[in-house]
Order: sequence, then C-alpha cells, then structure tokens
Amino acid sequence: MRKDFRTYSDDELCRLVADGGTTGRKAFEELYARLSPRVFKYCLRVLGDRELAADVFQETFVRFYKSVSRQRPMWNTIGFIIKIARNLCLSARSSKHFGTMPLEDLHLAPSVTNYEKQELLDIVQSAVETLPIDFREVLVLREYDGIPYPEIAEMLNLPLTTVKIRVFRAKDKIRKILAPYINDLQRQSRGRQERAEHQ
Repeated sequence: MRKDFRTYSDDELCRLVADGGTTGRKAFEELYARLSPRVFKYCLRVLGDRELAADVFQETFVRFYKSVSRQRPMWNTIGFIIKIARNLCLSARSSKHFGTMPLEDLHLAPSVTNYEKQELLDIVQSAVETLPIDFREVLVLREYDGIPYPEIAEMLNLPLTTVKIRVFRAKDKIRKILAPYINDLQRQSRGRQERAEHQ
C-alpha cells in the first residue's frame, strides 16, 4: 500500500528523509512542496532581491537535505530550515548588493496622491533596508508573513520577549525615519484642503 505523505507531520517526514531510498526521496518532495513557499517568501523579503533570494532558497534546501540525519532527531523542521536560510541570507547580505523590500500594507489618508504614496513607499523601502538583520527578519516574519510571535521565537530559537522587543524596535526605527516626511505630507494635505475650501 502506498504511503500518503500528506498525512505525515513535518518532523515525521524529516525522519523518513533520513532513511534515504525511494521513501526518503518522496518524503523530501512532500516537505519541499509544503514548506518551500514560506521559505522562499522569507528569503525574498529579507533580501529584497528575487534572483539572490532564489539562489539562497535553493541552497537552503540542498543544505537541509544533506544535514538530515537519524542521529539528530528533528523536532522543529521549519525552524531548522529557516535557521539555514537565515545564515545564508546573512552571508548574502555581506557579500552582495541587493534591492529593497516592498511594504504593501502602508495606510495613508485618501488625500495623499499616488505620486506621494509611491514616494513614501520608496522611503519606507529604504528605511526597512537600513534595519539590522536581527530586526529585519522578525519584522518580515511578523508583519509580512503574519507568523505569531511564539512561532517566530521557536523558529529563531529566541525568547518570546526578545522577538517582541525586536519587532517593536524595528517599527519604532521606521517610524522615526518616516516622521519628517509624513509630517510634511500632512501639512501639504491640509494646505490643499484649505485652498479647496476657499475656492
């Protein structure tokens, strides 16, 4: 009877991968199909460069496959893979130039024009790019991927309070960078409203 690998947990699949053979290959294929979208999104949003992210993403799974062993039982497969991706992202950041990360959920007043919104998005991208990797990665996992704080803490092997503090500080740094520009936009918006009222 053929195994339905979809019914297995990540950690169970990981143990089957360690056994090798046809079963191990099928188990790896299921793990890859299940986890690759999340891992690629992590790489892309941490690095901000699709081509570089794709390279890091592929290397992550190669290293994961090579590192799986029966002698080292797996209890948090996705956390282990994210750690590999994180280390590779750190190496990529230090050795190559990469672009910036989009911020899709920026909420602006209706009076802000498309041009102003795009200009502000560019500034946000630059602000996120300046964040230290430790702040950037937790911000990506929390605000972009919507992963709960406890799961992030488990993934990165960090205390829950550390994760929360890093997300808070990342947001605070971005707010401080954006504050002068947002204030200027608000002044311009009020000026347009006042002129429209007097016409």
